[in-house]
Amino acid sequence: MDALEVPKRKMALASDVTNGSISSLVVKLADGLGKLVTEHLELAKVELVADAKELGLLVARLAVRGAFDPGSVQPPGRRLGAVHRGPQGAEEEGDG
Repeated sequence: MDALEVPKRKMALASDVTNGSISSLVVKLADGLGKLVTEHLELAKVELVADAKELGLLVARLAVRGAFDPGSVQPPGRRLGAVHRGPQGAEEEGDG
């Protein structure tokens, strides 16, 4: 069974319960609510997988870009080897 597969439950059919009684309506409501929650969780799993794939691609692109141009992954204004003014105005070497 696939990780995203969910075992199917048999839903109560109208012929299985007495038409119009409170108990039959409660059974239908419970089955419908259970199905709704199950489908919501399945959708959440699919969205999480898609988000994880997208994040993985972004991290891979950042790693490749950083390998070829290390200065490109530094915060703006903080290039490797650049001289920056510290809080008291003293010069300090950039990271790296």
